[in-house]
Amino acid sequence: MPGKKTRTRAADTSAKQKELNEFLKGKPELVFEKSTKEVRALAKGERFVVTCAQNNTKIDMPKLDAVKRYCDENEAELLVIPVRYKNPTGWGAQEDYWWPKEVVPYLCDSEIPLHPKLKVMGHVRVQATAVNPLSGFQPMSQGSSCIIGHSQVAMQTVATPQADLPVILHSTGSLSRKNYSTTRAGARAEFHHTPGFNVVEKQGKYFHLRHVVMQENGAFFDLDRYYSAKESKHNIRVEGLITGDSHALWHSDVVRQATFDADDSISKVLRPKTRAVHDVLDGYSISHHHQRNAFTQFAKHEWGLQRIEDELNATREFVDGTTPDDCTNVVVSSNHNEHFARWLKEVDISKEPWNAKLYHEMMSAMLDEVRMTERQMQMPDPFALWCKGKMQTKTIFPGRDEPVLIKGILITMHGDVGPNGRWGSRQVLADIGVRSIIGHSHSPGITRGCYQVGTSTYLALEYTRGPSSWMNTHCIIHPNGKRQLINILPNATWNAAPWLLAA
Repeated sequence: MPGKKTRTRAADTSAKQKELNEFLKGKPELVFEKSTKEVRALAKGERFVVTCAQNNTKIDMPKLDAVKRYCDENEAELLVIPVRYKNPTGWGAQEDYWWPKEVVPYLCDSEIPLHPKLKVMGHVRVQATAVNPLSGFQPMSQGSSCIIGHSQVAMQTVATPQADLPVILHSTGSLSRKNYSTTRAGARAEFHHTPGFNVVEKQGKYFHLRHVVMQENGAFFDLDRYYSAKESKHNIRVEGLITGDSHALWHSDVVRQATFDADDSISKVLRPKTRAVHDVLDGYSISHHHQRNAFTQFAKHEWGLQRIEDELNATREFVDGTTPDDCTNVVVSSNHNEHFARWLKEVDISKEPWNAKLYHEMMSAMLDEVRMTERQMQMPDPFALWCKGKMQTKTIFPGRDEPVLIKGILITMHGDVGPNGRWGSRQVLADIGVRSIIGHSHSPGITRGCYQVGTSTYLALEYTRGPSSWMNTHCIIHPNGKRQLINILPNATWNAAPWLLAA
C-alpha cells in the first residue's frame, strides 16, 4: 500500500542476522564482470589459477591462503567464478546474494580467453547441484577448451578433426565450504563437493591445463610440490603413475621422451613408486581383427610384423627400458593383452608356420597351469606366463579380479568390463563406490570418483576414423591420495611450471 514502510532483512535485529552483518562488512554488488580492458590485460598473463566460490557461503581461509601462496610463488593470476545457488535451508538472507569480502577481488563473471584455444566461462551459470556440470557444453565450446565454475571436479575431451588436439571441458572445484539444501540433490552435491582449482600455463601455441584437489585443511600437491597456508615443499615423490594405454608396438616417441627419457621427464621428476600400464601388449601380430583382411595381412608380412615372439620381446624390452629406478610395474589385465590368449584358443597354427614353435611352447606351458576349481576353470594369463623369468624389473601381473590399490585407489580395472558383465565405461564405473583409475577408451576424463587416462600411442592409428577425442594423458597419485591428470603435448612437454622450467 502507498506510504507503507516495508520491513527489510537489513533491519532484522536477530542474533543470526547481526552475525551475518558483521561478517559481510560491506556487501559487494552482484555483478563481477570484467571490463574489456581488464579482460585484455588478463589474457596477456602466462599462468592462472581458476576456481569458484558459492554465494552466501563462507570461505575456508586456509584454502584461500594456500592458493594465494601458490599464486605468489608462481606468478599466477587468481580467477574465482561466482556460483549462485538458492539454498532454502542455508543460513543467512536468501533474497540477497553475497560473497565473503576476502574473495570479492578475484570474482569474475566474464568470458575470458586465456589462450586462443582456451576460455574461462565465468558468465555461464551452472546449477550447484548439477549431476554432470559439463553436460550441454560440448557444442558451446566452438572449438575452444572451456573451464566451467562448479564444485564438482569433472573433465572430458570433445572429439575434433584429427589435425587438432581435442577440446577439453573442465570444471574447477571450489574454495567454499559445503552449503547445500537438505534434499536428495543437495546431499548428492555435498558428497561430490571438491575443494580445488585448475592450473593454466601458456606455452606458445599450446597450453597446459591440469586440476589440483585440496585437502580439507587447505594443503595440496601440484606435480612435485606441496603447498599449505604456511609453507611449500619441493621435490616430493609421487606414489603412483598410471600411464595412458601403452601399446608398446605403437608407443609415441614424443610420449616416451616426455614420460621416461628426457632429463625433465615425468618419471625422472616425479619418481613414482609404482607404475601401472594398460594394454602394454598390442597383439597386432596375431590380432583377430586382421584374420579376414588380406591387405593388412600382406602389409604385416612385408614389414615383418607377423611374428608374435618378436612383439612379445619388443614389449618386454619396452617395459624394462622405461621403468624408473626403485619402481614396481603393475601390468593391468586389458583387452589387448588378452589378444594373446584368444589367439592360442582360436588359431589354426598350420596357417601360421612362422608362429608354430612359440605356439606349441605356450600351449604346453598353459596346459601345465590350467586348473579346475569348484566354481570354474582357471586359465593362466599367457602374457604373464611368457614374461615369467624374462623381466629384468620388478613387475607383477594381477588378474582381472585381483585388486591393487594405491592410497585407497583401485588401479587394476582397465575400463572395458563393467559391473555384472556389462560393458565398462567411466560413467558406469564411477558408480561402483570405489575410487578408481581406468584406461581403455584413449579419451581421458573425470567422472566423480573415476579418473580415466588417455593413450601413449600416436593419436592416429589404423582403426581411428573421423574426429577424435584421444589425448596423451597420464594420471599421478600424490602422497595424500589425491590425483592429477597430466597431458603430454605435441612439443613433448607435460608442464610449464616455473620451478621446473627454471631447473
